Amino acid sequence: MNELLAINDVYKSYPASDGQVLEVLNGVNFKLAEKSIASIVGTSGSGKSTLLHIIGGLDKADSGHVLWNGEDITHWNELKMASFRNNEMGFIFQFHHLLPEFTALENVMIPAIINGKSESRSRQLAYDLLNEFGLAKRLEHRTNQLSGGEQQRVAMARALINEPSFILADEPTGNLDEQNTNQILEHLIRLRDQHSVAILMVTHEMEIARAGDLIWEMKDGQISQIL
Repeated sequence: MNELLAINDVYKSYPASDGQVLEVLNGVNFKLAEKSIASIVGTSGSGKSTLLHIIGGLDKADSGHVLWNGEDITHWNELKMASFRNNEMGFIFQFHHLLPEFTALENVMIPAIINGKSESRSRQLAYDLLNEFGLAKRLEHRTNQLSGGEQQRVAMARALINEPSFILADEPTGNLDEQNTNQILEHLIRLRDQHSVAILMVTHEMEIARAGDLIWEMKDGQISQIL
């Protein structure tokens, strides 16, 4: 398979409260092939989420390079990065970040409308995705009327609506019980197999990480493949 993403010698640090410097990423090198699932495990504070934020352009590395299909995105301006995120990336977080004033259908439609699709086209795409995720009877429900598992499936549909080639999933099952966790993992695998999406998933649970094709471990600001 072709290489979709490459992280080359990425460093990131933050000032600590005691006046020292906290080295979060210390020369990270990582590659992800298209149409694959890679899991990153590690303890809290090991740098997993920081790495995802840098890949997604939500944070900047101190040094190093992020290559997307061979193109260095590290120094793109915010406008180009925002367009890239909206067209090529989908985001799934531990906390779904659905907008409570909108219905499930409207939440999924929003990225498509921002991307320039008509309201009717956005509505049809959102309907099809929610139906695919088993939520056809929950289209007009607001966030507080949905279970945790249903909310996360709405978030997954929202992440897919602009047909990204890549999804960043940060602890996507962190707030779910075992049954809903298994359902979300099944959906992630189906995204890879049926939608040809590459997925980079951060988790602190090895059992969840094993759902992927590769497992990497973050430790002391560095990353290594363990499976």
